Amino acid sequence: MSISLLLWDMVFGKSPLFAAYQGTLNLEYKFLAEPEEWIETWEDEEDEYLARAVYEHLQLNDEQVHKQIWCPIYKQGELQQNHQLIYCSLCKLKLDRDDEVNLDMLRDRLAEAHADHFDRGCRLKPKFCQETRFGLAALYILCQDCSTFEVVI
Repeated sequence: MSISLLLWDMVFGKSPLFAAYQGTLNLEYKFLAEPEEWIETWEDEEDEYLARAVYEHLQLNDEQVHKQIWCPIYKQGELQQNHQLIYCSLCKLKLDRDDEVNLDMLRDRLAEAHADHFDRGCRLKPKFCQETRFGLAALYILCQDCSTFEVVI
């Protein structure tokens, strides 16, 4: 601190520089005193941003999204349906169709499965597999990190 500021402090009290920066110092002190609140706020904003980004990604080119459903197992083949099956054009995925099950329902269930996994707080990309249990073939979502293993359809 310079001599002139020391004299100012002794004669008039606080220096004009201190008064000008007092608000800034108070904000910095608040930030240092309550870092958990700032971190939680930042994490909440990040979660909201990521959820919005996922939603926007799913909504980009809505026409194309409704035309194609990529195989959730290998992500290369296109899912197709006939009167009895929903199947992948490249891999061995085959799901028996009931009257209610179609590609639109499968698309919705895949979106729900991804959203449920994300809502549990896990940020890793889940995997999908087909397994036959009790004579029924089903599509499952699984994640080793959060121990998710559920029927998609």
